[in-house]
Amino acid sequence: MCVRACALALASQSLSIMIALIPYVRETFRRHLNAKQAVMLVEFDKLKRDFQEHQNEIHAKLVAIMGDRLAAHIKSLQAIKWDV
Repeated sequence: MCVRACALALASQSLSIMIALIPYVRETFRRHLNAKQAVMLVEFDKLKRDFQEHQNEIHAKLVAIMGDRLAAHIKSLQAIKWDV
């Protein structure tokens, strides 16, 4: 479980870097494209939205994993006889 959660967290961080860089790359391209080619800049916006959506899915999966782990730990804590 931990390895999968760590891999998901790393993927999320990698996506964060890319999401942060896309506007700068887009601006660099915008400066070098003519008006007719500038239509392609919309693709950068779509890519950023796709990355953000993917990151949200990763976060949801991480929350599910943590919820499962919490449930398992609660179950083990309930099994302990604390009065002994």
